[in-house]
Amino acid sequence: MLLRSSIAPPSTSHRGPGCRGALLRAIETIRDRGNENRDGAGDVMAIGSRVLEQTRCTCGLAAAGAREYMRRVIAFICWFTGLTRLVFGLRRKRIRFLAYHRIGDRQADFLPYQLSCGGPRFQQHITMLGSLGRVVPISNVTGNMAVRRASEHNGFVIMFDDGFKDNLAAVDIAARNGASVCVALTTDLIGAQCLIPLHTFYYLHWKLGARAVLAATNEQAGIPEGSLDRADAVTARAMVEHAIGDQIGSAPAQRVVAKLEKQCEDSSHQYAAWAQRLYLTWDDVRLMISRGACIAAHSCSHRRLSALDRKEIEREVTTCKRIIEHETGIGVNAFVYPFGERTSVHADADDVLLRSGFSMAFTAERTWLDGGPNAFAIPRLVVGNWPAWRLAFELLFTDGIDIT
Repeated sequence: MLLRSSIAPPSTSHRGPGCRGALLRAIETIRDRGNENRDGAGDVMAIGSRVLEQTRCTCGLAAAGAREYMRRVIAFICWFTGLTRLVFGLRRKRIRFLAYHRIGDRQADFLPYQLSCGGPRFQQHITMLGSLGRVVPISNVTGNMAVRRASEHNGFVIMFDDGFKDNLAAVDIAARNGASVCVALTTDLIGAQCLIPLHTFYYLHWKLGARAVLAATNEQAGIPEGSLDRADAVTARAMVEHAIGDQIGSAPAQRVVAKLEKQCEDSSHQYAAWAQRLYLTWDDVRLMISRGACIAAHSCSHRRLSALDRKEIEREVTTCKRIIEHETGIGVNAFVYPFGERTSVHADADDVLLRSGFSMAFTAERTWLDGGPNAFAIPRLVVGNWPAWRLAFELLFTDGIDIT
């Protein structure tokens, strides 16, 4: 499990702040113990610090759940009373950008389902967007932040990140509605014969369960086995999973994955089978383009640019662009930051992207970074399997490019 040492297991009779406090102390122990280890201490500390940061965010889970419930209620009322449409009609016209990832059954495989959107629900989204404005191709936006054609309607650009095979369905649904989507490709995924490292971890977690993952992580971090309250164990599992996924390129995380692979006898065979099922091929990409899809770059390996030096960023950016243009025969001038949150954007990214031939880049934040328009930090709303009325409500709080 996650801890023992000097921290007593939390009481099962009390699941409030005391349990969460015990979990925080446990995570701090992981971080501090990693600092004492000479071999790979920096990487272990990074994992521990990341877990600690995420756990502190999770400690307010109950309050966040209440706020989420109230937000859904307000969104429902605003849509069915016509208030959402009224506000869209009164506000300045903009082009807003929506970030999807996958289309289809939200629990069809081992990948996290939170960012999947069902096909019928996606159809409802497109219909709703058409009632508030128009779904437009990304080519309507130029690199100088101007809208190519002035319009009296709000515009919406639909984007899909990573390069999953089910994006073909999204392209077809959009085409049937006279719309176009932009697919941002992570080139290491396209035509891959094996799962990429992060998805390898998700597969092992799915096959072996949380207990095996926790045991392997504790062993790597040098934490003796112990016991946790069940509620805290669930939270800890999620935090450790996120940390390993985020640090998958580091030596300790690789050793965790290697240990899990020894316990999963069919892993190597299944990696190839799942890769074929999950990822687009270059023939798929060319087919999407023939059906009206636009293409953007999303790096080679989907690593956080903020964790790389300038030379590595240049390789991720320029190689991705070169491969896409070679395989498709079309120019690519839009880039989507991997992960996309504020802390994932490197300070040198603007300059590297500009020198590499890109004219715009997109984040996964719904507001402008640093408070103002920037062609290399265009905001997007990350969309889940929401009802159409919830999506309309969230778009009211999403920045975009003003139509002049």
